[in-house]
Amino acid sequence: MAEMYKCDEVLKFIASNDDIVELVGLNTTLAKKYIKIYKETKKNEDFDAIMSLASNVELIDNKYDFWSNKKGASVSKKFGSFDAKKYTKFYISARKEYLEDNEKPVFRKEGFDGYAYLMAYEDEILTKYENYEDLTNIQKAALHYIEITYEEKCVDYLKYIASYDDLINEVNEKVQVNENIGAKYIEFGKEHYDNIGSKEIRTGVREVTEFFDPWKYIASYPATKDLFWNKTEDTLNETTATIAYIKDGHKQGLQRNVFIPDVYLANYPERIKDDIYLNGKICFHKVAKVWLKNFPKEISFDMFDPTEFAHQNNVENAFDSFKTYVNKQVGVYEKFMKNNKKIWYRVKNLVFCAKPRIKLGK
Repeated sequence: MAEMYKCDEVLKFIASNDDIVELVGLNTTLAKKYIKIYKETKKNEDFDAIMSLASNVELIDNKYDFWSNKKGASVSKKFGSFDAKKYTKFYISARKEYLEDNEKPVFRKEGFDGYAYLMAYEDEILTKYENYEDLTNIQKAALHYIEITYEEKCVDYLKYIASYDDLINEVNEKVQVNENIGAKYIEFGKEHYDNIGSKEIRTGVREVTEFFDPWKYIASYPATKDLFWNKTEDTLNETTATIAYIKDGHKQGLQRNVFIPDVYLANYPERIKDDIYLNGKICFHKVAKVWLKNFPKEISFDMFDPTEFAHQNNVENAFDSFKTYVNKQVGVYEKFMKNNKKIWYRVKNLVFCAKPRIKLGK
């Protein structure tokens, strides 16, 4: 995988310090000499090309040349094309112009709410950028916004509270139980995030944990489904389920997620053909949806024998049999779909591309 999203260290050093921008501009040779001579001098190295571009939405456009292919040639904006070196050079040049003339455009180093964007599109982002292991999840969110650009969303304040034990404890100490408890929770969540949480997350004081998912939560305790199910629309009332976890579930010791998709799919392998995939990977959120929609009809978990499968397939740990079996079935399904696609392509060519033979009358 090309790593064009990584910023050149010398350019990063320049972009992080206005005095260095004014002194050397894009002259990296001079910057290296400065670093060598003044190595004991403490300087900022906080410039993040990904976060900076995400914070300047007006620049996320194909008219700016911030995109390259693996060979370094310019391309249109798409997945895997962000060139951090190109953008950092642009930022340094623009910053130098602004420092010399305040009438020139000014571009931001930060400001993009990567946490809110990650919360809105968590599964999409984390599956799409799964192999970008050196990036934080917030950086992955910003890179997704740069390259793919979904609509920005506000933080879901209930989900924000439900994702952190300390916030659940604090909100329940401050908010009295009444009929407007949901609104009170949201008010608390917004005030905390805007005044404290956002900065804590941005500076690394507060860890970015897995977000609370009401579907996974209720899938973990499916017997409670009817308490939170909207029968009219045949779906989960996510707000009610989240409030219930904040108000009661957490203090009762219930877990946010103990749902194991592979156990369900191993016992109901026909569900492997359902809409449970995202970017070619099994999406646990989607599996939880399928499971709840089919509960309690699909409640038997003794149809697959993990011990026997482990013995027959040399799987060391019987519990790993669920995942191994599901992966094998997914492989079979993918091969089936691939063959079907080839057959359909051939049929389409025969039907639509064959030239009809027409006999012309005399």
